[in-house]
Amino acid sequence: MITTKPMPEAVLALFSQDDHPEASWRLIAEPERRFVEDVVKADFLDPGWLSLDELAALSRDDRRRRQIHLERWHSYRPLVRTRQVTNALMQLASWPDPQPSSTAEQTPVPVITGAPGTGKSKLLNQVAAEAIALAATDRRLLGGGDRDDGSGIRPHQFAVVRLSLPGRVQDKQLFARLCESIGVPAGADAHGSFERAIYRHGIRFVLIDEMQFINFDGQHGRYVHDALKSIQNMGVRLILAGHNIREMLKEQTLATREAARLQSEARWSWIDLSAYPHKTKQDLREWKKLLAAYEGRLRLAGHPEGDRVFTEEFEEYIWVSTLGYANHLSTLLTKASVIASKAPSQRITRDVLDAATIEIRAQKGRKARLHLWEAGRFSWSTGFGWQD
Repeated sequence: MITTKPMPEAVLALFSQDDHPEASWRLIAEPERRFVEDVVKADFLDPGWLSLDELAALSRDDRRRRQIHLERWHSYRPLVRTRQVTNALMQLASWPDPQPSSTAEQTPVPVITGAPGTGKSKLLNQVAAEAIALAATDRRLLGGGDRDDGSGIRPHQFAVVRLSLPGRVQDKQLFARLCESIGVPAGADAHGSFERAIYRHGIRFVLIDEMQFINFDGQHGRYVHDALKSIQNMGVRLILAGHNIREMLKEQTLATREAARLQSEARWSWIDLSAYPHKTKQDLREWKKLLAAYEGRLRLAGHPEGDRVFTEEFEEYIWVSTLGYANHLSTLLTKASVIASKAPSQRITRDVLDAATIEIRAQKGRKARLHLWEAGRFSWSTGFGWQD
């Protein structure tokens, strides 16, 4: 029997529709529990607020201990339920789970897509964590938590298989990696091995990230589609995610690649994520909602609770620096918070934000954009200067 520590509040929140969350949590295999705890950063303890005087009164050991907790706390990027995130979650929840049958292929496969930096992986991880919690509740209510496979061995139940592709893969390599992700030998027939693992381990969801690395060319593409369809026919919910998948498929011009593109568009349901615009009042509300989530997590002595340093003081500066990309925003505000935590004032300033570099896509041209913004020549529509 697996012993468990008390459920952290962040994990407990995933079981909001469960009357006995502790009992359901105990049914989850240790690797999945570690994944869920990592997604919600369950061990990131809130360091609370201290004034500058209180901070100065701490011993050197206590100051260092607090610094460690501050950096961990500020490194967590919350999933903010903005309009596009809420819409994406609603779309994912609107499709019924496919039932084991030959007609399951009629249920479209959700595909989360968009430009790099729009938060697809963060969303997919949250979906995976919620799916693990939901599957555990269902197992507790419907049974199956203690069944064995006929060999007298009770295999771990993995409700969710979450795979992030590290690079270009061919059809058979995809299923070998799926097997590896749950510790199952792939053997000569990786596809068949994974299908057997679905029954053995009670797999209900398969989530594949970075799917732009899958080879969809001609025969390879048809094999991947047919293999994924066969998994869905077993009653498994597939969710795919990747960068600019529509554009990737449209760029395929050979006849065999065009056939693969048509198969994809017929079987996939698109869920688009984008950078946050800064044009209308609604755009500004959504953008400030994102900033407020980070603002609410600040635990710096130079910022009292409720200080609107991001939503008011630096709102425009932050958008010009990040161009509204969720990942760039996370990097900028995380780094700025860490830099500020080491400064005597413990306050976010323009110098601190300037010192916090971000991903090259937004960092390139950042100084020029900020110069145009300060000169009143920045275009919120184009993300750069006004046309002369």
